[in-house]
Amino acid sequence: MSWKNFAAATVVPPSLAAAPDQTNPMDRLPRKVLIGTMSHRFAGNREERLEQTRCWVKKIAEEAERKYPGRKLDLILTGECAVCNGPSTGPGTGPGRALEISEIVQELGPLAKTLGSYLAVGAIFRENRADGARLARNGVV
Repeated sequence: MSWKNFAAATVVPPSLAAAPDQTNPMDRLPRKVLIGTMSHRFAGNREERLEQTRCWVKKIAEEAERKYPGRKLDLILTGECAVCNGPSTGPGTGPGRALEISEIVQELGPLAKTLGSYLAVGAIFRENRADGARLARNGVV
């Protein structure tokens, strides 16, 4: 499919096509996307890191509310390895520090929902492959 044909076939969802005209230009599409991030050296065990993450995410959301009253952050980003198990670092320590993705989502998903924001969490997480191998990954959940 050529780009020309693709552009002609693109459909705008009705919710976007019928967006109401607001008095605040930031409420109209396109609008500014609000992103909050942090730089923090996370430390401690699983529970301590999750609590640090919750505290920082709440602080970021509160700061954004003060700066942009009535707006919610669209996206909140944590630092690398914010959520994992334990402080040990170095080659071969990943599997012992890795958490299940579902565990991270269960712990932090309700906070993201409460804040009305997407939350991208730097984590070390387990990946269970089809061949039975268990790998640890440093990525974003």
